[in-house]
Amino acid sequence: MDPITVIMGALSVAGPFAKPIADQAVRDGYAVLKSLIVQRFAPKDPSVETNLAKFEQKPEVWKEPLRDALREAGADNDQEVVDSATELVKKAEAAQPGISGGLVGQINAAGGKVIVISGNVTTLNV
Repeated sequence: MDPITVIMGALSVAGPFAKPIADQAVRDGYAVLKSLIVQRFAPKDPSVETNLAKFEQKPEVWKEPLRDALREAGADNDQEVVDSATELVKKAEAAQPGISGGLVGQINAAGGKVIVISGNVTTLNV
């Protein structure tokens, strides 16, 4: 599983533009993931924060620019970001079944954890 897919999935299902999810844990998880991304990658590449803000306003327009900015910044190689995104997608799916569009099922079918190894991704059965 590509970690950028997990990160973008988490931002998409739990962002402020997503269908309202009443679960506070999902809202908190989104805030944590967003903060982690901004703290780690915006100082090196300001386009990450800019594209994230624009993505929150118009996700259909800014999805690819944000994906590219996150990949270029190395977010998909940061295990803590990938873990945070994975947990957020799982929380969103638990709060509103079906919202992840099958992403949680793919993660779980592959062992439940997305691991970043030297820039490559694999899944680990734990």
